[in-house]
Amino acid sequence: MRRRTDFVRVRRAGNRFQTRHFVVYLARLTGAGAPRLGLAVSRQIGNAVVRNRIKRRLREGFRCRLKPLLAPASALLIVARAGAAQLKTQEMAAELLSVLPTNSRAMPAQRAQPHSCDEGR
Repeated sequence: MRRRTDFVRVRRAGNRFQTRHFVVYLARLTGAGAPRLGLAVSRQIGNAVVRNRIKRRLREGFRCRLKPLLAPASALLIVARAGAAQLKTQEMAAELLSVLPTNSRAMPAQRAQPHSCDEGR
């Protein structure tokens, strides 16, 4: 997600979940294809290097672990909180996975060949 209207729509229509390091909004959008991700990392979290590192790790965790589990037309908005910079990619994905409701999960897609996410990081 890139437009402010998308962020506002997910925030208003979505379900809100909290973890120690993140606030997560999950909504179903009409007309959207694959699951979409929106990230909000405030300047209060750290400087630009720290904020970009958090966003890179969240994108990777979404791509590898969360996206295959979400239903099509889902939108996931993640707001980072203080302390998120100390988490590794696997820890971020595990923390986010723990708060997703079971009814939002679809069966994971079967892959014919190994994927780069299957490697231990």
